[in-house]
Amino acid sequence: MKKSGYMLLSVLACALLASTVSVTAQESGQDSQAEKKFENESEFYYHNVPILKIAPHKLGYYVIYRRNNLKTGEMFIPKEWLDRRDQRAVLNRTEDNIRPYVSVFFRNGEFDHVKLIVAKDISHPSWGVLQVGSLYDEKFKIETLNLEY
Repeated sequence: MKKSGYMLLSVLACALLASTVSVTAQESGQDSQAEKKFENESEFYYHNVPILKIAPHKLGYYVIYRRNNLKTGEMFIPKEWLDRRDQRAVLNRTEDNIRPYVSVFFRNGEFDHVKLIVAKDISHPSWGVLQVGSLYDEKFKIETLNLEY
């Protein structure tokens, strides 16, 4: 009887050890799968917001866009950003029947560049006019873009 008790106890101990090793191996496999999942994750992310109005200015473009809860935000895009050498802004004018929007791209949480998709025809309701004068001149002197949500 003692021998069979020791034998049963040994079998149970081996089974417990084997199940612990199996669970640990599964958890390790899940961790490596999670690491592989984010291995190719991009350092970029972006936000698309609809443009309500866009107005040309001698120093760039003034954009009024839709924020959360039907609020509006504004951004100033300096003309220097549209230069191919700078590449902080791209303006795409399209003839398609789409609603104008702006995509703001971030790299590792910092502003990288902005892409504006607007109507080619300036008689489109999204195009507007700014008052003449230097009221907005200072607002175009920026190095980064802060998107309000």
